[in-house]
Amino acid sequence: MAQYKSETAHIAHKIDLVFSKLSNPGTIGAAAENLPEQQREILEKVEFTEDAITVKGSPMGNLTLRRTQVVEPTLIVFEAEQSPVPFKITFNLTEAGDATDATAAIDIEIPVFLRPMVSGPMEKATAQFAELLQRIPYDKL
Repeated sequence: MAQYKSETAHIAHKIDLVFSKLSNPGTIGAAAENLPEQQREILEKVEFTEDAITVKGSPMGNLTLRRTQVVEPTLIVFEAEQSPVPFKITFNLTEAGDATDATAAIDIEIPVFLRPMVSGPMEKATAQFAELLQRIPYDKL
């Protein structure tokens, strides 16, 4: 299994608030109606429940990431269900005073000979997760 990890994202909210929102994806889905129209259109293909995120209509069919592990307030793990390539996304949170430091990691089952081809896109994906973690309006969800 290969692991791709983001740089640390600094989030200007307390760890308890960040954890409560990230560990329940349904709160993020509920806030989608307050987003600009362009971002809402992107999220029309995404369904959020209290323990899962499902992306609808991908070339592989629906892709569900289900919350499989939680260690309050520092760890949240989502694993892909029925994916042709097994993978999981892990969010690690660390208290930083009145703020939170977070990293995202993707663990994916990739044959060794394919890793050089996918390492760039996977590193980009983890960087995008870190950026997303910083942009979420935790106090407005």
